[in-house]
Amino acid sequence: MLYLEQLEKILNHITSIGIYVVRRDTHEMLYFNERVRAVAPDVRIGSVCHELWAGTCSNCPLLSIGDQESHTTVSYNDPFGDMVDITATKMLWAEEIPAYIITVGPHTLTKREQELEWGRRRMLQALSCVYSMVIYVNLTRNSFFMVEYERFDTKQAPDEGNFDELIEIGAQTMHPDFREQFKNTFSRKRLLEQFAKGETNIYMEHRQLGDDGEYHWTMTRVVQVENPINNDVLEITLSHNIDREKQLEEKLKVQHEMERERIRYQTAVESTDEVMFEYNVAEDLFTAFEGIVQDGARRTQRMVLRGYLERIETLGIVHPDYFDQMRCKLSGRTLDDVEIRMKTPHTQEYRWFRVHGNMVYENNRPALVIGMLRDITHIKQLELERESLERICNFTVNQDYNLVAIIEVPTETYAIRFCSLGPIYHIPHAGAYPEQVARIAQLAVYPDDRGEFISQLDLPTLISHLEQSDEECRLYCRILSNDGAFRWKRVRFTYYEGDQTHILLTIQDVQEVREAKDRELVSNRIFATAFRDLYDQVFEADLITNEIHEIICDEDGIQRVPTGRTLQEVIDYRCEHLIHPDFRRQYMQEMDMDTIPERLANTASSYFEIQRKTTFTSDLYHWYSIQLQFLSESQDSYKIMLYMRDIDQTRREDERNKRALRDALVLARDANRAKTDFISRMSHDIRTPMNAIIGMTTIAAANLGNKAKISDCLQKIDVSAKFLLSLINDILDMSKIESGKVVIARREFNFHRMIHGISSVFGQQAAQKHLAFNVYLEENFPLTCMGDELRINQVLMNLLGNAVKFTPEGGRVSLRIERKKAKEHITLVRFEVEDTGIGISPEFQKRIFDPFEQESASSGRVFEGTGLGMTITQNLVLLMDGRISLESELGQGTRFIVELPLELGETAEPVAVGSESIGHLRVLIVDDDVITCEHTQTILLHMGLESVWVTSGEQALRELREARAKNQNYDVAFIDWKIPGMDGLEIARRMRELAGPETLAIIMSAYDWAQIETEARAAGVDHFISKPIFPESVHNALSRAMQDAPSAQEPDSFQFCGERILLVEDNEINMEIARTLLEMQGLTVDGACNGQEAVDKFQASELGYYRVILMDIRMPVMDGVTATQKIRALPRADAETVPIIAMTANAFQEDEEFAAQMGMNGYLIKPIDTKSLFKGLNQLLNQGLTQMYI
Repeated sequence: MLYLEQLEKILNHITSIGIYVVRRDTHEMLYFNERVRAVAPDVRIGSVCHELWAGTCSNCPLLSIGDQESHTTVSYNDPFGDMVDITATKMLWAEEIPAYIITVGPHTLTKREQELEWGRRRMLQALSCVYSMVIYVNLTRNSFFMVEYERFDTKQAPDEGNFDELIEIGAQTMHPDFREQFKNTFSRKRLLEQFAKGETNIYMEHRQLGDDGEYHWTMTRVVQVENPINNDVLEITLSHNIDREKQLEEKLKVQHEMERERIRYQTAVESTDEVMFEYNVAEDLFTAFEGIVQDGARRTQRMVLRGYLERIETLGIVHPDYFDQMRCKLSGRTLDDVEIRMKTPHTQEYRWFRVHGNMVYENNRPALVIGMLRDITHIKQLELERESLERICNFTVNQDYNLVAIIEVPTETYAIRFCSLGPIYHIPHAGAYPEQVARIAQLAVYPDDRGEFISQLDLPTLISHLEQSDEECRLYCRILSNDGAFRWKRVRFTYYEGDQTHILLTIQDVQEVREAKDRELVSNRIFATAFRDLYDQVFEADLITNEIHEIICDEDGIQRVPTGRTLQEVIDYRCEHLIHPDFRRQYMQEMDMDTIPERLANTASSYFEIQRKTTFTSDLYHWYSIQLQFLSESQDSYKIMLYMRDIDQTRREDERNKRALRDALVLARDANRAKTDFISRMSHDIRTPMNAIIGMTTIAAANLGNKAKISDCLQKIDVSAKFLLSLINDILDMSKIESGKVVIARREFNFHRMIHGISSVFGQQAAQKHLAFNVYLEENFPLTCMGDELRINQVLMNLLGNAVKFTPEGGRVSLRIERKKAKEHITLVRFEVEDTGIGISPEFQKRIFDPFEQESASSGRVFEGTGLGMTITQNLVLLMDGRISLESELGQGTRFIVELPLELGETAEPVAVGSESIGHLRVLIVDDDVITCEHTQTILLHMGLESVWVTSGEQALRELREARAKNQNYDVAFIDWKIPGMDGLEIARRMRELAGPETLAIIMSAYDWAQIETEARAAGVDHFISKPIFPESVHNALSRAMQDAPSAQEPDSFQFCGERILLVEDNEINMEIARTLLEMQGLTVDGACNGQEAVDKFQASELGYYRVILMDIRMPVMDGVTATQKIRALPRADAETVPIIAMTANAFQEDEEFAAQMGMNGYLIKPIDTKSLFKGLNQLLNQGLTQMYI
């Protein structure tokens, strides 16, 4: 500080030179000496220089300093004198503010400058007398003639002629940078205008193409000539090469600048501690000028160092890390200032220096560097400290604050001191406070917090809050952050340094703090919840001071609440009023204050259970656990914790669990016994048919000549094999259900067709056992529904199979289907399977759905089954969200009821029979089952046909006679085949005797038409219709009957004509069996033992050679699925169309669906049913189908 004061005194004593410092950005005064104050008495720190001396700034060096570090101009009629030198030099004021130091002093020409100026005048005088081109021009007449000239390169100018054309010719030789200017300056119109304004001497310097092909500097001058004869405007154009003048001018500028630089540097050297230097690049000569104090006066000391670069490198004068920078600076490769570390003659320590210098060039080569060395060690230290402080401040501010602003209360304005909010805010650094609050609220404040933000930051509200508060006020709200997410902020405001006219407002990010508080709150809530759930009461007690506190835990934390009694009083009172009398003695022993420390010395806690009242006023006793835990011990204190918890429910649960474990053990033993029994039965049931197969094979081999015996053996082998297959299917189904792999499909299917298929199967089985079989389907039942057709079919097949199996000959089996109730688009469909069989005992009805259960293990039946059929049925029903129940009585029969929720299609519209196709027919219905008669009559009625029904053959013949007598014969008679007394064929035969061929006879039966067709035709039967009766089947039967079309029946056997089949099978026996069966039907067979061989054979064959491929799935080398994919991918026309049929032992539906997805056209399950195989092949080969339906 003392140094600065001394420097200021020195500058104030320089009375002839004005010195002042201004900011670079605003030109505000930072310093001025007394000379400036004398010239401008109103000057103040902060005054703007161009406002202070308005109108005198035309020659200010700041206007043209540009990138130069220093610049000097000459000003005339300046406030500081008639002719002054003004020098501006860049600097950092107070080491941090970019500024200019400006000196203003009298202008004096040096002897050298006077010599240079005199030489320049003499040179200009000589040049003005010598021109290479002189042209005399009459502007009025647009004419010229050459007085003296050198021709313009290849552009030959005439000796005289049109002046405008001469200008165009001249412009063509100009450098492009000067071409337009030349034409504008010397055009005839322009010259006339300038002369009219009084301009008589027009001058331009430009670059013009010479004879050597190079551009040269040329001066062209136009001088007006007086015309004493007439009014024509005359002028003389003079032109001359000024290359030498231009070169001389540049040298003069350089010398002049060097001289100024020397003066400035010498002045600086003598007045500062900086070192001025000159460095001769070619000679590697370094000359330094340093200001020293000698005899109380400052002198300039000169020091010359030769071989400078080698010296400073060898002696380490410049730190090795900075030597290259110094060399680049001195050689002219770096023009900017450099900062280096180097030693001085006065110290061997490295100090920081800034090297500033300007390069002087000669012949376009670096010649001389003139500059200064400035010791900036102190500045570097300050910079390091400042950077460190700035990093700390920036880190602190950036971490904590988003905004710091000062609000000026009287003007309601703000000024931002710090802001890290992103560009989305666009907050000006200063402005109207209320407008900015409203803007930020709408732009960035969370909608739920916006109202409070606006109201709390309202300026009158702020002032009111601050007047009522001693320190500060704060607001928490969510504000949009730079990453686009809302974060919690704390807005704080307080009076700035106690000044009530200014308010300090800060916005601080507290998201992490808020989240931590939220987590703490959640943790407290969790702890409180866990605490309350785990313990009913907790106490802290001191055995020495006899104090006790109850511990209460809530969301606010843990609180110690005095009980108002001593520990012993609490123990005694609770023992008398809470503890069950049977446990009071134990309680007092466990709570003995004298023995507790001894017990807790060996263990951290002790624990006991007693029964006590739930409350003091209750008579209900619960089991409670009491735990004593050591807490702390000192000379006058021994603290323990007491935890009490109601464990009554836990005790009950423990008892229930113990009972459940005992029950589970019993069930496990029962299950183990059942499985053992199952294995025993399976051993018996599997060995029995296997024994039959092996035995019958042996007998057949011994009787090869006896066809009848062999036929009998093969029939029994077939029965045994099918039973084995049913055992395997049941076991697989149950395994899949238990493993949760059964997936219930939801597809649309033809419900009527499914029921018709079931009826066909069991109609034949019932006929073989001489049972009556009927199917009753509710009237107008929809044709289609959504569900799992396969699983519904499996359930009904199991129930009907058991009904047929356990109903004696002459009995009755029926299937009834009806809708019960509907909810939205789901309808509950009820299936009833009823029989008049042997019935089920009440005891077995309870176990009928359990796995491996059978009513009698010694019933005398040949094959007893797995005991899994009803278990599988129940599980399938449950998987379809249905329910199953039964009603049964021994010796009377059984009824199973299955209810399934199904999504039904549209109700089938009644089939109308028009007069054009059938006419008004009279129909007679003959069936011993009244329900069938009424159902059929209803169908005919909806079709517009009149009908009468009877229940016996006698009634039917009587009705036919009466109708004939009235001449109202029946056109059609629907007759049941199996009618007690007189069957359907006998009725048809007698009807023909009575009515002749006029009445069509249609037999109704659930049995196979093929079995009775020959006999029925002989009896006079015209057509056949299968039960159950559907509207469409009745319509089709009547239509066929009226058209005399034979009823369509599927043939028992299929014949083929040598079509070639590729059979892919890895098992030789299976290959031989399949090949033989196929060839027996007239097919040609090629074999392949794995998938790869099948692909090769197909690829090598001609197009269409193989009509069908039968593909095994599991094979070595390549499996069937991969082979199918490779065949489908072959680049030939039949690769995508040839039918590929899977043959596999995988019997699950998803396996079949997967095969279809892989490109297979059909799916056959091993062992292969030959009828299904040939039916499918017939569909593909003879019926033109692309998919096999069986």
